[in-house]
Amino acid sequence: MRSSSSLLKVLLALTTLSAWSWNSNTVESKAIRPLRTNYVLNEARFSIASLDGSPRSTRNLQPSPPPPSSTDSELEDPIRLEIDDVLKLSFNLGLSSSHTEDLNQKPGLGGKENVPHQSFVTLSQVQPVGSQDFFHGQSHAWPVVVKPATGRVLWSLRMDRLPTSLQNVTSPLKLSLLLATFPTSSSEPEIQPLHYPIANLLLPPYPSSSLPISNRERNEQEQGFKRWKEHKHTFGIPPYDTMPKKQISGIASVITVLVPWILLLTLISSLKLKTTSPTTKISSLLICILGLELLAVRYWIGMTLFKMLPYLVTGGILTIVLGKGAMSDLRRRRRVASSP
Repeated sequence: MRSSSSLLKVLLALTTLSAWSWNSNTVESKAIRPLRTNYVLNEARFSIASLDGSPRSTRNLQPSPPPPSSTDSELEDPIRLEIDDVLKLSFNLGLSSSHTEDLNQKPGLGGKENVPHQSFVTLSQVQPVGSQDFFHGQSHAWPVVVKPATGRVLWSLRMDRLPTSLQNVTSPLKLSLLLATFPTSSSEPEIQPLHYPIANLLLPPYPSSSLPISNRERNEQEQGFKRWKEHKHTFGIPPYDTMPKKQISGIASVITVLVPWILLLTLISSLKLKTTSPTTKISSLLICILGLELLAVRYWIGMTLFKMLPYLVTGGILTIVLGKGAMSDLRRRRRVASSP
C-alpha cells in the first residue's frame, strides 16, 4: 500500500508539472504572437500648385482612410486641373495598433522591416457603382520612396508631363495611395495593406495631333526631355582664299617700292647739289638697301615669314656694317671740303 501511494504521489506531481509547463508555453506563445498593425499617415497634406510655386488649394488628410461608404460622397466632386498645375503629396508614414504597446509611439516606422514593399500613387478612372475592378479603364501608377528612418514620403506630378495613356482621358480620375508589405519572419508584425483615396481629378485637355508621335516626342512629354539648340559651326576662311591675285600683288609692291625712290630722286635733283662719285662703301650701302627693298617685294608676293627672316637678318647686319663705313667716308669728305 505504501508503494502504491508513493507511486500515485509521483504521478500527481508529474501531471501538475506538465500542466504548468503547458500553461507557461501557451502564455509565452501568446506573448510573442505578432501584432496586427495598420499604416497611418501623419501630417499628410495634398496640394495643387502652379509651376511658379503659387498654391491653388491645400487639403490636410486624415491619418486613416475614411470608411468605404463615405469615400464616394466626399470625393464625388472632381477637381478640374490646368495644364500648368502640379500635384503634391507629402506625409510621414507610421504604424498604429490596438495593443497597449503602440508601435506608433516610436518615430517613423521603427525599422527597415516595417517599410512597405510596395508603395504606389495611382491615377485611375472612377469605378462604376458595384464594380469590383480596381483598375477600371485607363490607369497609371507611380512608385514612391519611403525613407526608413523617418517614414517621410514626398511625391509630385506635373500635368504637362502626364503619360500618353492618360492624355486623352476626359472622365474623372481617382488619385489613390497604395501601401502593402508582407512579413519576412514570424516575429515581425502583420501589417494590413492600405488603400487611401485622395481626390477625384479632371485632367486638362491636351492639344490633339492626328500624326503618331515618335519615341523622342513621347519621352519629351513623359520625362521632360527637351531638344537642344542646334550648334552651327563656322570655320575660318584660309588666308590664301582672300588674298588678291599674284599679278595685282606684284603691281602693288612695285608701286610701293618705286614711288618713294622716285620722290627722293626728284627732290635731290631740284636741290642742285655738288655730286661726286660715290666710294665703294657708299655704293655697297646703296646696294644693300636696294636688296632689302627687293626682299620686301618678294615677301609681299608670296614668301613666308620663316623663309624671309634669315635673309632679313643677314641683310640687316651687312647694311649696318657698310653704313658705318659709308658714314666715315662722308665725314672725311666734309672735313676735306671744309679745310682751307
